[in-house]
Amino acid sequence: MEIRGLDCKAYRNTGTSETPTWDLIECIEDLSIGLDHSSEDVSTRGGGGWKQERLTLKEGSVDVGLLYDTEDDDFQELLDAYFDESKIEVALMDGPIATAGSQGLRATVQVKSMPLEQPLAGVVKAAATLVITRGTPPAWMTVSS
Repeated sequence: MEIRGLDCKAYRNTGTSETPTWDLIECIEDLSIGLDHSSEDVSTRGGGGWKQERLTLKEGSVDVGLLYDTEDDDFQELLDAYFDESKIEVALMDGPIATAGSQGLRATVQVKSMPLEQPLAGVVKAAATLVITRGTPPAWMTVSS
């Protein structure tokens, strides 16, 4: 079943990792989750001339486009997290987090970058790159009934 991007939801945890309280982040426009692996070269002469690699560490990053709104608690939390290098636990879901069957990435992140765009003929917007850091181990979660 196809899912519209409009129906996807991003949340930040305002509770604890053990007892999360998920707050919907409404100031996000576009969101992209980058999942990748690092790899190590394990090429041998027996590889038939092909480079051979072994997957090592998983990598994850999230790029979000945001409406610049200093009165929005979630935007302010992301901006503050950039400046004070604090951690935020997020759930990036393909539907509402309270709906059985919704899936997404749950991880602790830090805001690595947050450029602001101030166009002459437009509204101010921000972009943020979130990187996985120490905290709740990243996991793909599915909401059960």
